[in-house]
Amino acid sequence: VRVEGAVGHIELLAVSPEMRGKGVGRRLLDVAELLCRAEDCASVRLWLRSDEPDLQQACERLGYHPRTAAPANEGAIALEKGLISGGYAEAIPA
Repeated sequence: VRVEGAVGHIELLAVSPEMRGKGVGRRLLDVAELLCRAEDCASVRLWLRSDEPDLQQACERLGYHPRTAAPANEGAIALEKGLISGGYAEAIPA
């Protein structure tokens, strides 16, 4: 996790193929979000490869929303999730 101002960035999160579908990725995201909260981030931005629509949909189910701004690198998309009430992204449900 890299913190830039009020935004935490998750740029690399990988789960081995044999561990997929077992909740490992979700737990890793939970820990990354906790780290961002500890740094007083208002939101967390997750970068995904653009050729993994199933992964994007799974992240959207966890409260991440596509960003409209162009990604920093080609072949990647950015999703963002608010971490605090009143943040500039949607807040996490209690």
